[in-house]
Amino acid sequence: MTVRNLRWMVIGLIAIATVVNDIDRNALAVMWPAISAEITTWIVPIITTASYVPFLGLGAMLVPLAVASVWLFGGTIKPVKDTF
Repeated sequence: MTVRNLRWMVIGLIAIATVVNDIDRNALAVMWPAISAEITTWIVPIITTASYVPFLGLGAMLVPLAVASVWLFGGTIKPVKDTF
């Protein structure tokens, strides 16, 4: 199966992604003072008082949980066949 004008579609998607990225960067630059003030008022006290141990424990639990869920619900992971 071939897609007509695939090259131009990919170039168009990259161009759109570039424009969206530039708009996001500019919006983030304008909003950063308000965002950083909000983050420091509620996130930083929680992290400093509770330490990083719960976050590391959660991360350590998520990896085996993800592997077990793939094994139980997804079956075996099969390699993708080369179709080129």
